[in-house]
Amino acid sequence: MPHKPIDFFILGAPKCATTALATYLDHHSQVEISKPKEPHFFDAHYTEDKQAYEARYFSSSNNVIARGEATPSYLMVPWVAKRIAQYNPRAKLIVCLRDPVGRAFSSWWMLYSRGLEKLDFAEAIRAEHDQGSIFDQPVAQELWTAQIDAIAKGKELPVRTYLAAGDYAKHLARYMDLFPREQIHLVLSSRLKSQRQCELEQAYRFLSVDPPSAPLQDEGPVNAAYGANARKVLRLAQKLNLMQFRSIVPNALREPIKARLSKMGKPPQIDDQTRSYLKGHFEAGISALEAQWQLDLAEWRK
Repeated sequence: MPHKPIDFFILGAPKCATTALATYLDHHSQVEISKPKEPHFFDAHYTEDKQAYEARYFSSSNNVIARGEATPSYLMVPWVAKRIAQYNPRAKLIVCLRDPVGRAFSSWWMLYSRGLEKLDFAEAIRAEHDQGSIFDQPVAQELWTAQIDAIAKGKELPVRTYLAAGDYAKHLARYMDLFPREQIHLVLSSRLKSQRQCELEQAYRFLSVDPPSAPLQDEGPVNAAYGANARKVLRLAQKLNLMQFRSIVPNALREPIKARLSKMGKPPQIDDQTRSYLKGHFEAGISALEAQWQLDLAEWRK
């Protein structure tokens, strides 16, 4: 049997609904999502042995039509597009996007509540400005690998990308230079939430898999934000060096734990001054994305 590379990749940024979409698709009998869903192979742990990558993260089931993974940072990290194109020029790319202001704040809260980010949101944004783009630095790949390893081990992050991750049009342009537009499918997180079945039907068609015999059952929010009171629990886990063991916790246990943490109070809200600043910061990028994909993103400007 000829070798068959991985069929599709779910890209985006943290807190853009990549986890939700991967979870929904993984319920389909003809779809397989890697275990774990974010191997970080093409951005942080790249080697020339692609078949070892496939064997490590995917099964060898003959019933699967579409195999894919969902490492959201593949969209932002500049060397990934070329690596994927060289690996499988026919790969299908599902790109999950969200209002960049809300996404940046949600990403910060996820990291801050787990103790990986020490600064409050406004301070973290200023720190990223002072830091500049890590991807312009000669040691960019080493820095990014250190970032991914820090997240995996529950350690304080060496760099920040709250702003960089939201420059969607710039990141998409790299993929559009290497893949035909018909191999790229955009999913807006707000529509996945409000029109889930419609968005999933479009994803099934894009991946060329049969529609399921029955709609996916609603099992509640996927990867919901942690509540404000969960930060104490997560900080204690970090101090006890328990966060590094997250990857070996079975998914059947991990998801109920995350759901419980999400109910421990409401997540905080972004202050008006910082929101206003970020709206101005991201406006040019939103306009560029609208022109690039003929979209109306007025909801992102509210």
